[in-house]
Amino acid sequence: MTNDKNPIFLLTLLLLACFLSIYSNYADLDLWHRLMVGSIFFNTGGGILYHDIFSYMPVKPLWVDHEWGSGVVFYFLRHYFGDAGLLLLKASSFFGVLALIWQANKLVSPKAFHNRFLFYFISAWGLFPAYLYTVRCHVFTYFFFTLWVLVLEKMRRGESGLLWIFPLTMIFWVNLHGGFVAGLGLMGIYAVGEVLNKKNPMRILTALGFTLPVTLLNPYGVEYWKYIIEAVTMPRPYITEWQSLDFSGSLHLLLGFKLLLLFTVLGWGYHWVQKDKGQKWDWVAIGLLIITFCLGVRHIRHTVFFVITASIFSFGLFELFFAACFGEYLAKFQSLFSKKKLALLSFTRSAFLFLFLFIGFIYGCFYTSLSLKIDDTWLPVKAVEHMKKSGIKGNLLVSFNWGSYAMYELYPQCLVSMDGRYEETYTNETYLEIYNFFYHKEGWREVLENYPHDIILIHVKSKTYKELMKMEDWEKTYQDEMAAIFVSR
Repeated sequence: MTNDKNPIFLLTLLLLACFLSIYSNYADLDLWHRLMVGSIFFNTGGGILYHDIFSYMPVKPLWVDHEWGSGVVFYFLRHYFGDAGLLLLKASSFFGVLALIWQANKLVSPKAFHNRFLFYFISAWGLFPAYLYTVRCHVFTYFFFTLWVLVLEKMRRGESGLLWIFPLTMIFWVNLHGGFVAGLGLMGIYAVGEVLNKKNPMRILTALGFTLPVTLLNPYGVEYWKYIIEAVTMPRPYITEWQSLDFSGSLHLLLGFKLLLLFTVLGWGYHWVQKDKGQKWDWVAIGLLIITFCLGVRHIRHTVFFVITASIFSFGLFELFFAACFGEYLAKFQSLFSKKKLALLSFTRSAFLFLFLFIGFIYGCFYTSLSLKIDDTWLPVKAVEHMKKSGIKGNLLVSFNWGSYAMYELYPQCLVSMDGRYEETYTNETYLEIYNFFYHKEGWREVLENYPHDIILIHVKSKTYKELMKMEDWEKTYQDEMAAIFVSR
């Protein structure tokens, strides 16, 4: 009995997704401004903000919010279902990606496999960094990207009548997350790959032609594309997830990605060795693997695309490599048992894994209480609560990482200098000025002089904090083990 035909298999994937989803449910730093956008939408009867109302610093004349739909979804779920609603969305998306990978694997590698459970566990491990926090807007992109790979693979195999899926899903994708460009790029890679495969790409190009105009069905029209081009091409040297992948770092970091990379190298290397035996290259798969790998190396946040691609296109080849190396020993081991005993052994293994994950999931539900966790080692929870209760009002000079949380808790009591919306709202010059102030870089004093700050919320270990203590123009009114509040005299 093969694993993918075992009825427990899909349920095990579901439990695996749920278990990993509740394992870590700390609030993402960007969640707070997403919830604010959703709040404005519902409280104004469907209003969409085109101009910033949360900051007192120089902002762009048009706020193009490429994630406005995600904010609406997040706020709706949390408002009506509590924190559990956000966790449910994360778990559903996680399971959806795994299930779509499973379906795609049945097309790309339809034969029976011996190591499917182990492989999907590693795939889930590779996906886990994208689902580490409560929920992020990116989860919609990962789901649609995997869905489109599955549909494109079905189209390559002659299934007709699927073209409508692309423009329909694009209506949602373009309004949920700017990562919709990954879908357009995906279709382009498929079209070029089919040409190299000496096949007709017209069906894919037709789908692309119908889908591209749908991207204009957003609140900002053509301005949305202007923003996307700027956002995709601009550098973000100080944001960790936009930095390049360092393979010389700790082995355990992004280990799932690294294992899938190893499987890809071994599987495709074996495929290359066997090419003289009638093996053909699939340039679609090769193009996807190379491009997504390069994207992942260039920006850490894009490693998920390689995980998805490798999970679909490298598993079958790695299985052939595994069978060539260990198939003989596996066959000898299986010969020791009858078919009924092998089936019972496979079922027992599946049931044991299912039971283990089920117990872990139940324990996790009680341990976490399905509630949103706020990491007070990263966020100034006590200081913000003090400001809220004390009624301190005014323009709040706050760092990039703390801005969204402060905005969510203190608006309209306070306007913030900066928050996680970054290039959506602020110019790069504004970001650099705020960065220079809080990290005590050159020109930090000018930030105090050039803008109308009333309050400063700062980390107590900052060098700028020590300088503020010497200034007569600023009075410290609060301090805890993490943050301090200064008020202008």
